[in-house]
Amino acid sequence: VDARLQQLAYDALGEYRGAVVVLDANTGAVLALVSKPAVDPSVVETQWSELSNRQDSPLLNRAAQGLYPPGSTIKAMMADAALDEKVTDLNETFNCTGKLQIGNEYIEESHGAVHGKVNLKEALTHSCNFTFGTLAMRMGSSGLQDAFQRFGFADTFQGEIQETASHLPDFGKLEQGDVAQLGLGQSSLLVTPLRMAMLAQAFANGGKRIEARFIKAIYSSDGKLVYQNPQNEIQVMKSSTAYLISD
Repeated sequence: VDARLQQLAYDALGEYRGAVVVLDANTGAVLALVSKPAVDPSVVETQWSELSNRQDSPLLNRAAQGLYPPGSTIKAMMADAALDEKVTDLNETFNCTGKLQIGNEYIEESHGAVHGKVNLKEALTHSCNFTFGTLAMRMGSSGLQDAFQRFGFADTFQGEIQETASHLPDFGKLEQGDVAQLGLGQSSLLVTPLRMAMLAQAFANGGKRIEARFIKAIYSSDGKLVYQNPQNEIQVMKSSTAYLISD
């Protein structure tokens, strides 16, 4: 953990509830992991009753155990999934009218935006709900399920970082509206900030997802290696696609 980054992240959150995760994209090393409100560990035992009953849940590590809708941060993964499933390509143009109709319901763009004609890269730049809702429906529940599994959302860490499992929907029972909402990181999808940091890391690291870790190695007082923490990595997407989307 980088003490300077940890302090900067802590200060940046101010009085807000929330979490910040910073990873070294090349190694998976945790450089900062902040959860607010925070608690002084030295008072937990004496103030357990008060702390455990507080409305703002200060004992919850929001970074690794808090579950939240990822929202539009999931769209980078959706772009990769759509290309991988071959339901679109870089040359297709989408005509965003400001809302996507699904039966008698609509998914609208944020702040009433109308993006007009956009390709996939432009849609990602503008965070176009119309495009990614459309792509999610083309992939269908099975294609989305494959993408979430490939990127590790069905996994958890139970080593030095105890992570809460992502809340994934029952893909076999999704209606069209829910399928489209998944493309926007909504519906019943809930994930940890740590999991989303690892998603971003994969795009920055040529498509390799590396398990987050605090400890690289442990040495004895005389300099001998006692423990080497393995750098667990999985290629979750093509490196060419990772560079293309992150460019």
